[in-house]
Amino acid sequence: MKNNLDLLLEEGINEIIYNVFNDYDLDKLTDIEKRFLIFKYFTETLQYDHQVFQNKINGISGINPVETLINTIKYKTGVCNSFVMLYKFVLEKLGINAIACICNYDNISNQHKTILVKDKLSNTYSFDDITMVILKEETLESAFGYDLETAKNLKTPQREIFGNPSKLFDMFYKSNLTSDFTDEIIISKPIKYPHRFFKENIYFYLKKRNIFFSFLLFYFII
Repeated sequence: MKNNLDLLLEEGINEIIYNVFNDYDLDKLTDIEKRFLIFKYFTETLQYDHQVFQNKINGISGINPVETLINTIKYKTGVCNSFVMLYKFVLEKLGINAIACICNYDNISNQHKTILVKDKLSNTYSFDDITMVILKEETLESAFGYDLETAKNLKTPQREIFGNPSKLFDMFYKSNLTSDFTDEIIISKPIKYPHRFFKENIYFYLKKRNIFFSFLLFYFII
């Protein structure tokens, strides 16, 4: 039987799914499109809690992990750990497999959690990094669906260990260590990106800043 915290978390996950896909027909979306829309929603609605990160560095213990995720849903703040685990749970609720992993764990001040998400078309995994978009270290597009080679050139602490994939998997979040997890880990960019949503994102970015209409005016003038 689920306790109250588990029930609250489940309700929160269902609420996120409703908010993300309220204007879409889930049955008509591919997995990569669902994944991108969730990723985009998280980067647009969550903020980084620097105080929580500082407490971790200072050795101040946090609250119950489930309660942490509930607070992230409620207050729209968190750190890489809560962003990743919440993202993982939402993806898996939709049948998309995801692996949370820790990098740079030798130095807690550089410790970072990211996630590998499975692309069923190619049977491979690629990285999504919500935190780096929230911190404005990467763009929505550059931090979605990237491979090891791309990771080496990112601004994140990940680049220091991504040259050695085996080290990356030395530490998994406990929930990944399930008996039915037998996939061979192959890291590669997805076969198909959700380009129509990339374009939609660019359109609204330009529209918001009146750049799009200025461009149209300039185009017709010349």
